Amino acid sequence: MNQKGRKKKVIMLIISAMLVTLLSACSGSNNGSSSTNKEGQDSSTGTEQMELNIFVNHPWFPVKDWSGSIAEQISEKTGVKLKVTVAADDKQLPLMIASGDLPDLVFTSTNLDRLADSAVSYSWNELIEKYAPDFKLDPTRIAINTASDGNFYTIRNNFATKEEWDANPNALVAPGALGVRKDILEELGNPSLENMDDLENVLGMVKNKYPDMIPLLLDKNWGSYYLKMQYGVPTITTDLYEEDGKVSYYVRHPQMLELYKYINRLYRNGYITGENFAFKDTLKDNEYALKGKVFALAENTNDIDNINSQITQGDNFKLTQLVNQLGSNPKYYNASVGWSGVYITKENKNPEASIKFMQYMFSEEGQKLGYWGIEGTHYKWNEEGKYPELLYKQGDSDYINKEGIGFWGLMSNSSALDLVDPNTESAKVKKAAKEIMELVPELGLLIPKSDSDEGVIRTKLEEMIRTEEVRIYMSKSEEEAIQAYNDMIAKAEQIGLSKYETWLNNKYGEVKGLFK
Repeated sequence: MNQKGRKKKVIMLIISAMLVTLLSACSGSNNGSSSTNKEGQDSSTGTEQMELNIFVNHPWFPVKDWSGSIAEQISEKTGVKLKVTVAADDKQLPLMIASGDLPDLVFTSTNLDRLADSAVSYSWNELIEKYAPDFKLDPTRIAINTASDGNFYTIRNNFATKEEWDANPNALVAPGALGVRKDILEELGNPSLENMDDLENVLGMVKNKYPDMIPLLLDKNWGSYYLKMQYGVPTITTDLYEEDGKVSYYVRHPQMLELYKYINRLYRNGYITGENFAFKDTLKDNEYALKGKVFALAENTNDIDNINSQITQGDNFKLTQLVNQLGSNPKYYNASVGWSGVYITKENKNPEASIKFMQYMFSEEGQKLGYWGIEGTHYKWNEEGKYPELLYKQGDSDYINKEGIGFWGLMSNSSALDLVDPNTESAKVKKAAKEIMELVPELGLLIPKSDSDEGVIRTKLEEMIRTEEVRIYMSKSEEEAIQAYNDMIAKAEQIGLSKYETWLNNKYGEVKGLFK
């Protein structure tokens, strides 16, 4: 994915994070963290703020320095300011680890196993015990982040415990979504759109009446997510499913072939273009939608909102998101055990300031500041005081990047408290998805080390499937699609699918006890 596309996706993630309001039920207090005056000195000691170097291992990350009002206020609260370096590519961090040339802090979603090493990083548990004993974390978060040596070297963001989900019935998930042109549906006489057959029928009606319009466009990433969810196939947070106590890779799912056949049929009937499967830019679908060339767009809820916000007043169309599920047995697997974490390396010049900085970022105050920004400047509470309202234009990436809204909140969060307007279309879609959610964090822990045999097999499977899926989608007949699917499974077996699944089930036996 190119950097422009990555930028769009992280904006989507941030808007989602602000809508989901990832406040942590495990937040710790900030006792021991000093405040600073505007000259960058600690108001109690008169010392300069501590500058720590952070390497952000996300090449798409658009905030390149520690500036803007949010960063300034975080520094005032913690006495820490960050010198930011954003990765140029995904090869930079492994080289840094191998050479030992590491900064004070590393924020990453990859190479976690290499950083979770006592020779490379400080364990958070030892730093908390020594410098921040009032920094309290719930046992589940500790368990899912604990390395094989019994220590935890980070707490990943974007995770919520079952207790947090249960305690917050209005908490939202982030599913794929289907946006359709309501004006065209009305012109077609508002045909039924209650199941997957109805969708296929409506796409045919669109093709016949509007031959120059693309009936269905799939976003490069999220398009398949929406369709997989309708067929009950795992997606977004995991590529695994469990049935009768056995864990399997998603391509073996009982409904996977039916999904492939459905997409292939849409392609053969001209409802999806061949160009769609060759998209390299995640903004391509937006361009078509904004020009009014698309009837239905499979995307994510927040990006559909962003597209609607960019449609000019002269255009008389919007994408309306379907709230009801179309699949006969839809399912949203939530196997999240977190996404990215901050590691405090052994090169760190001030481990005490670092762990206290993270303590503040995990506090309720720190998360509000990191995600929403400053009250009265970036958001205000609605009249009932139940959810924040943005004081800037949604999707204004220049302003978001300049102020750093949301990006520094990515260093810490929970995903189980909803503080958005429940009457919005997106909120209704997300709540509908939560109704079909299956919480399976144990599957999210079944990730082999990248340099292990199973890790290599997993990478090769992903690469092979990306190529072979296109062959299935673009097959000239259903029989050919079925054969292409069988050929893909055979290639997966040659790569080592069964060996990988044996490892998965052995590991599953070890980790599932953490969630009883």
